Amino acid sequence: MRNTPHLRGKRDIYLSVKHSAQARKKAASALHEGLGQHIIGMLLSARIIATNLEKEGSSQAAEASLLVESLTKADEAVREIIRDLDGGRSR
Repeated sequence: MRNTPHLRGKRDIYLSVKHSAQARKKAASALHEGLGQHIIGMLLSARIIATNLEKEGSSQAAEASLLVESLTKADEAVREIIRDLDGGRSR
């Protein structure tokens, strides 16, 4: 089979799509391993603080609960971005 311009064009498109998919997967992995893990760590800490403040009857318990809600939303947003980058697969 000859390497015609038409076949070279298809090969270039295939390679471009393949590299794009690899780049998306790499970005998804970096988000999961980096930002996603940091958010989860902060979320767990915030939950502990909110629980302790609530047990103590602190006036700051409500604000700590808002922090937990915000971090939960941030975690969900990062997970959605990761799913989109990774072709709909969950981590």
